[in-house]
Amino acid sequence: MRGNARIRLRELLEELTETLKRTSDPFKVNIKSILNELAEILPYLEYEDLIVDAEILSQIVEVIKEQEEWIRNRSAMLVLGPFIALLKIASLSKQELAKELATAWHPVVELEQITWTDVMRALNYLSARKKFVLETPETERLKTVSSQDLEELGLMLKLDLEKLADKIKNEILEELVERGFVEYTEVVKGKSILEVFVKAYVVSYLATAGEFSIVYDPLKERYYIVKPSNGEYQSIVIPLGGVTHSS
Repeated sequence: MRGNARIRLRELLEELTETLKRTSDPFKVNIKSILNELAEILPYLEYEDLIVDAEILSQIVEVIKEQEEWIRNRSAMLVLGPFIALLKIASLSKQELAKELATAWHPVVELEQITWTDVMRALNYLSARKKFVLETPETERLKTVSSQDLEELGLMLKLDLEKLADKIKNEILEELVERGFVEYTEVVKGKSILEVFVKAYVVSYLATAGEFSIVYDPLKERYYIVKPSNGEYQSIVIPLGGVTHSS
């Protein structure tokens, strides 16, 4: 067992040396595995074998120092990197910024092609299909559905958009005078999802008309309606999936 331990000790030294020669990444060295194996064979080593053991430990110490230096440099880059990027972006003109984005943009492109064989196969399939005809029972007769019928079915809201716009506008203005802002979801929530969509449409119309502005708070992940700004007009998409409504 002592002979095998000595052989394995020298193999560990050779493996460690070769790994350090092949790569500059200090994390490629499995330090935990090497130390565990050294602990297993240590009781079977002779006194003269401890020199090799010490050499392995010395190299491991150097690897740990390199790992520490790598982490320190990377941590500094994580702190300073975004700040440097913001300074660079702020100093660029619109043309320079567009040029930088075009240079750095590497979109993933998927090219799909169709052959003439596939086209002919599709045409043959379509020509061979029978025309679908909806069978209507003789006892039933087709009729025109009126807006009143749609309202009764709950597929159309009975409302006046102009009156609703004036109502929502006045409610928002009252909140802006009192608090300076109002949460978007508080304005568009309704008794049904259809009412939510209609209110969202009206709010979008009022914002586009310059009555007020809609801003997004990334920290709270919420949209707010505020007083109109004089800045450049921007279009935003607001998801309505999380807006509460009671049926």
